[in-house]
Amino acid sequence: MQLNEIFADAPAIAIEQLSCDSRMPMRNSLFFCLRGGRYNGHDFVKEAIDNGAVAIVYSEDIDTSLPAIFIRVNDCVDILNKVSAKFYEYPATGMENFFVGGSQNRSLLAYLLKQLISSFRPCGYFGYYGSSFKENESLANALSFSVIDVYRNLSKMAKEEVGACVYENNLRSIKSMRFETIEKACYIYDGLREDDGEYQTYSDYLKSYAQEIKALDAECDLIFNGDDDSYLKLIENQERTYTTYGYSDDVNFQIEGVEVNKEGTSFSFNNNQNTYHVHSKLLGERVVETLMACICALTMRGYPIEEIIQKISDLQPPIGYLNLIVDEDYRVLVSKANNELELEDILDYAKKTTDSDHKIVALYGVGKRDDKRKRQNFIAQLVNESDRLYITENNLYEMNIYKLLNELDRQLQFGMVVVEERQEAIECALNTLNKDDILLILGKGDERYLYHSLGKDTYIGDIAVVRKYFNDSELEVEDELR
Repeated sequence: MQLNEIFADAPAIAIEQLSCDSRMPMRNSLFFCLRGGRYNGHDFVKEAIDNGAVAIVYSEDIDTSLPAIFIRVNDCVDILNKVSAKFYEYPATGMENFFVGGSQNRSLLAYLLKQLISSFRPCGYFGYYGSSFKENESLANALSFSVIDVYRNLSKMAKEEVGACVYENNLRSIKSMRFETIEKACYIYDGLREDDGEYQTYSDYLKSYAQEIKALDAECDLIFNGDDDSYLKLIENQERTYTTYGYSDDVNFQIEGVEVNKEGTSFSFNNNQNTYHVHSKLLGERVVETLMACICALTMRGYPIEEIIQKISDLQPPIGYLNLIVDEDYRVLVSKANNELELEDILDYAKKTTDSDHKIVALYGVGKRDDKRKRQNFIAQLVNESDRLYITENNLYEMNIYKLLNELDRQLQFGMVVVEERQEAIECALNTLNKDDILLILGKGDERYLYHSLGKDTYIGDIAVVRKYFNDSELEVEDELR
């Protein structure tokens, strides 16, 4: 593309790539000076030119005597979004684009929604669990993608005739306007989690989402978790048509009759005076509202409700989220347990599916990155609600595990077993299991690394440790997802 096709008054020079990272060699690139939380792209213009930039888009005073074309704008982020869409020829235009916001169970919702849509038509995905379409997959957290990364991947999807795409939309995405130029067919807001670390204040969070929703086209299907009153703040003084789901009496898709068992979760729901029954292999009660959001969104988009329900029975969780490994005698559940709601759901599942004659054994990794309050709350809950708790490493950095444990109340320390090395701790916990006991391995999920004082080490992963222990050739493992 020629620069004068992007900016009318610019000279006709070839632009082969877009860039906002001055460190990357990018021949004949157009470089955007973005201000981030730690770095300001305006400070790295010379480095960008040295690495191949031939034109610079900027909004603050810089040295324009360097050998490049300089284009001053009011807002580099806004221009980057618009230029990226144009440079990659508006790749999302022909797609049915689903957006998932909020913080209750957003990452799982987006992941499962992508699976469901893919059973009907080719569907792309950008979210916590990576980016993917058809057989192409990147496990890097797509929430950290730049606008350019998103459009580059969307361009690949368009060439492969991908007909739909799911986007996990967090507060950072909204503030960076990462998806601003993408036409939204459906927007789901799944509610607010109070301990969500993405926002500084409640009002800041609501203001950002309210602006996002206000900008939606009238034709966009708007779906809300009706059990979370925060959505009413988002549409205050707006005349919008929307659909709700949840347990409340006044929602459009009302959940009832939830049953949690060892193999999965079942529930019913009412819509337009019709009752439907859903069975899923996914574990725990918390997944019910997530599945209901998927059903609600796809139904509003015209997907046949009976087919949606049938396809839900084949859904698989992401690796690292409530993955169940079943041996002839034992159940082992592996999950990252990102927050207190997820921990509560895991413990609720364990209690509902383990009778009083058998043990709930838990293993939790202590890491410096976990804030002190969260660590104390997690351990207190695990001590109180499991029959035995193993404490082990997660990401210790420069701190010794025993120093971290000294933060805890003395009484809690008497209710646990400390085994510093993680793989050894898992094997010790497995050795204590009797028939029909359950082991909960928490803290890392799918992560394949451990941080120590000397740096980052590779780690085979919690699931692989369990498989190795059981000599995995004959195991039924409910995490073969990809």
